[in-house]
Parts: sequence; C-alpha cells; structure tokens
Amino acid sequence: MYQTFLQIHAGSWAILIILFIMSYMLKKQEFTLWAQRAFYVLMLTSGVGMVVIKGFPVISMIKGIFALILIMSMEILISRRRKGETHSLWWGVFSITLIVILLIGFHVI
Repeated sequence: MYQTFLQIHAGSWAILIILFIMSYMLKKQEFTLWAQRAFYVLMLTSGVGMVVIKGFPVISMIKGIFALILIMSMEILISRRRKGETHSLWWGVFSITLIVILLIGFHVI
C-alpha cells in the first residue's frame, strides 16, 4: 500500500509543477488552474496516507508543512500574475520550499 501512495505522490508532484508552470504562463485560461487544484488534493491525500502508514515521522510532518507553504506560494504567484502585481518575494518562497521538499523527498535531508 505504501508503494502505491508513493507512486501517486511522486507523480502528482511532477504533474503539479507542470500544471503550475502552464497556469502561470497562460494567465487567461482556467482549466490548468482547476486541474492544478485537483492535483493538490491528490498529492495531499497520498502524502497523508504515507505519513499514517509510516507512523507519523517528524521529517514527514515537516515536509507536509513545507508542502502547504509551497501550495500557498503557487496560488499567490498565479493570483498576483493575473492581477498584474509584483510578486518577486513569492518566487523566493516558492524556490526555497520546493528545494527543501525535494531534498526531504529524496532523503538528502
């Protein structure tokens, strides 16, 4: 069961980043944004499933907090782009949290 959650989780992250880039670049359309939000749910659900199976390890809980911050930064970046507002600070938040999540996910940290 853990391997199933892991494959869903990893695939969801990859698709989520692609959908985020598409949503950011194509600011007038809505489909990729809604698909991105559906993958948020899939990614979070599979992540919670893995945490439960592993017995709530602290590093996984920290990764979950960073994942929520990453989702928040994605939503803020897209909304500010659509409004035409500056958002360079949020690119920094996005980049740092994505790097930390990848390092935790690949067991570097």
